[in-house]
Amino acid sequence: PLGSAAVACPKARDHDGAIWDALAMGEEALIRRADTSAFDWKGTHRLFGSVVHAVCFGLIARVDENEIDGHMGYYDLITADDDEVQKRLALLEYAM
Repeated sequence: PLGSAAVACPKARDHDGAIWDALAMGEEALIRRADTSAFDWKGTHRLFGSVVHAVCFGLIARVDENEIDGHMGYYDLITADDDEVQKRLALLEYAM
């Protein structure tokens, strides 16, 4: 069952979390270098939404602002500068 596989392989969860973080931060080069063969590109994440949401909007859920960088660790397509917008669009194209 899916539940036991997730418990049996915590590294897979950590790896997926890193991919979601990289998508939300617009890290195209990191995503291109990462092993995403087991990543569920059609899946959703409780903080980031879908892959499209993560790339375009960064973080869609409230985070603890007392954590390192808090919500400022994630930027989005709307508030980004021109270079960042181009990087996010390239990442979005790669992800699709």
